[in-house]
Amino acid sequence: NNELNESSRNFQNFEHAASEASRLLKVVKKKMYATLNICKERAPLTDEDENPLPLKAQLEALPVETMEEAVAALEEADAKANSIDDNPDVMNQYEKLKGEIVEIKDELENLADTKDAKLAEIRRHQEPWETALENSLGKVNSLF
Repeated sequence: NNELNESSRNFQNFEHAASEASRLLKVVKKKMYATLNICKERAPLTDEDENPLPLKAQLEALPVETMEEAVAALEEADAKANSIDDNPDVMNQYEKLKGEIVEIKDELENLADTKDAKLAEIRRHQEPWETALENSLGKVNSLF
């Protein structure tokens, strides 16, 4: 009789644990689907016709097979990004290069303006010269 009562309690404990596991599974599934919907909204893998978008190929090309590898890769990327922020040399180089790019763009714009001015000057000098040449050629042609 004692064994029967203990077995009955064990069975009830297992039933309670199974019921709790089932409830927790439903909660986790609900959170998972909510997260999936957010992911689909923010970074869809397919278009409205279910054609794959470039992001899908990029994700499939990632060199990770397991969740642990994905988490490790994410942590590595975070650490790398944070190290850039913490490294004043990188930020100084970035600012310097950014300034150089602005200077080069300005130089290119100035060169374009200078080129246009030179072309206009050449055309201004070319017109009287061409007219004189055409008159001279006309005179030469009339002699023959």
